[in-house]
Amino acid sequence: RLMTRTTVTGAYDGGTYGAVERVSHHMNDRGGDRPLETFWRIHAKRAVLAAGALERTIGFSNNDRPGIMQAGAVRSYLHRYGVATGKRVVVFGNNDNAFRTAHDLSAAGVEVAAYVDPRTDAAIDGDFPIYRGA
Repeated sequence: RLMTRTTVTGAYDGGTYGAVERVSHHMNDRGGDRPLETFWRIHAKRAVLAAGALERTIGFSNNDRPGIMQAGAVRSYLHRYGVATGKRVVVFGNNDNAFRTAHDLSAAGVEVAAYVDPRTDAAIDGDFPIYRGA
């Protein structure tokens, strides 16, 4: 079974893992019978644990100033609440989720002044200025 909305919280002896599945966090209409989360105790002969499922803050000077947000938070405001986090934005990211954020903002009518990505080999293309290897 592939559990894409699940985070492993612990690895124990004998191939036992604790995991939390986000069942309905992402849904606008959760319904009365769906839990937000389910905790799983998994016993596996083999397991593939893919690290990096959570967005990490990129450290730079003054990254704690108002208006500087993680890409995932910007997308949550846009898709969950229909709120644009600005009229003209610059998106700086080192992963495809940040690029999707820039694309979604542009599609929603927000002016993306630039997308800045330190990767030189990222396969990205958009209707806004893209700066690779920065």
